[in-house]
Amino acid sequence: MKTVNKFSAVLVLLLFAFSLTGFAQKDKKQSRHEKKQAGYEKMKKLVESRNFIFDAQRAFPTGYRSVDLTTNPGTISVKNDSVVADLPFFGRSYVSSYQGDAGIKFSGAAKEEEVKFVDKKYKIQYSFNVNSGNDTYNVYMDVSYDGTTSVNINSNNLTAISYNGKIEESEKKKK
Repeated sequence: MKTVNKFSAVLVLLLFAFSLTGFAQKDKKQSRHEKKQAGYEKMKKLVESRNFIFDAQRAFPTGYRSVDLTTNPGTISVKNDSVVADLPFFGRSYVSSYQGDAGIKFSGAAKEEEVKFVDKKYKIQYSFNVNSGNDTYNVYMDVSYDGTTSVNINSNNLTAISYNGKIEESEKKKK
């Protein structure tokens, strides 16, 4: 009889312990969701403000290996409807340039801007076109809830290239 009581007490304690871990996992999952939601709302405001800088950390040229950009950084600055880009380029050019400017460099007004919010995935899709000199750049940004951003750039004169990095407020970058 005593062993049955001890067994029952151990069983009750185990059930109680497992139910607590279930609640802890539920709370952890909920807090992760809340963290993603808060970050997503912050990124939505940042993209809507049109006042941010994208810092490229890695380049993915078409047909080549990825390139770490820690020693060769690049940025895209968006301020209202003006966009300035200075990014390293690794790939093929369809037009020869004697200016000596290596990389993707453009400055101008963003045209055909489009912002799409994918609430279920906590992602923001932001795209625009910029005419600069004799080239047109089509820029597509996928912004995640934590600021991690993937940028794809298509050009008339250069092969397509992608970059991974982060976006942040312009004022924070200057400091």
